[in-house]
Amino acid sequence: MTGPAGDTPGVESYPPPVFICGTARSGTTLLVRLLDSHPLLSVLPTETQLYPRLVSRVGSFVVRLGEFLEWPSLVRALAIDPVGRVAFRGPHALAGRLEAWACEFPHARPFSHALVAQVVAGVQSPAEYWRAFLDLFAHLTGRETPGARFWVEKTPLNERYAPISDIWFLRRCRYLHILRDPRDFVASSVQRRATPRSSPRPERPQMIVNCCYEWSRSVQWCRHNVRSYPNRYRVLRYEDLVAHTSEAMAGIARFLEIPMDEHLLVPTVLGEGVAPNSSYQGLERERGVVQSQSGRYRDVLGASEVALIEGLLGAQMAACGYSSHTPAGPRARRWELPPGARRPFKMRVKAFAIVRAQRTWRGEMLPFAADRPSSAV
Repeated sequence: MTGPAGDTPGVESYPPPVFICGTARSGTTLLVRLLDSHPLLSVLPTETQLYPRLVSRVGSFVVRLGEFLEWPSLVRALAIDPVGRVAFRGPHALAGRLEAWACEFPHARPFSHALVAQVVAGVQSPAEYWRAFLDLFAHLTGRETPGARFWVEKTPLNERYAPISDIWFLRRCRYLHILRDPRDFVASSVQRRATPRSSPRPERPQMIVNCCYEWSRSVQWCRHNVRSYPNRYRVLRYEDLVAHTSEAMAGIARFLEIPMDEHLLVPTVLGEGVAPNSSYQGLERERGVVQSQSGRYRDVLGASEVALIEGLLGAQMAACGYSSHTPAGPRARRWELPPGARRPFKMRVKAFAIVRAQRTWRGEMLPFAADRPSSAV
């Protein structure tokens, strides 16, 4: 891997990466599990969390500042020295993250602190952090990454850091960004936290606003990245993936220039079949792709909560092909926050950022690569 100067030896020995982008609870895990068993892909089985865990407070400030100013390219500064050395935590933090990551591996070989220390010893700059993860992956699984066509990594909100990755990997990256109906995304997040609808505490309304903000920012980044990397950034909807899995995965295979394979239709982790990743009970023993999670928000969210989400995200929902049940007339007032989410200043700032983002979408539609229209309603 390499920094901006491109002088780090060994970059040619690694295949280019495929980064799975999108918010948590949006189908990112399902997508990476469908890619897991393809013989030409080397898929990291768990989230590295490299950027969220190893970006320093200075780096996080730059990312958030770029989002607030609607200046996504500002993130590129984190990949350029000397800013990069301040924007990332050092080798000690990298070693800690590598050890935590190794403990999460299923069916992995034993590892030692000495092995992690050996991997970290060759790292001289943040531009080489990914190499440490790939080297440890090879040690733990016995799979040689250089022999693959691509290696694949999934961490929620990878789209935020695409400008950094593209510099470090000499603009060879591919990106797969998956979007999900924001109502289902919110419902899944709420279900994950098991927050009852009748709860008098402010956690639930605040969580809904936080989820809306996260989804809105992901869509904003998606638009920016599609424009920046038009031939290397593919967008698909969760609803298309689960309803038309064969067609969706065939399109991804063409995008990655790999042959369509039956392995792309069965979710696995390191080649072993796994249950779908879901926040809903009753699916623990299921195998394969499950379609029943689309539209589940009707069972989890109240009418006022659905109206709040549609009022906050109406323009972006339309740009992603999701229809709204909230009448067009009063929508401008529906974004007003519920009582539980009004008091914290941070909630009002996020609501303002969401509403401001809607004004930048004037009938624009995101390019979806699925062969069929979305089945979302």
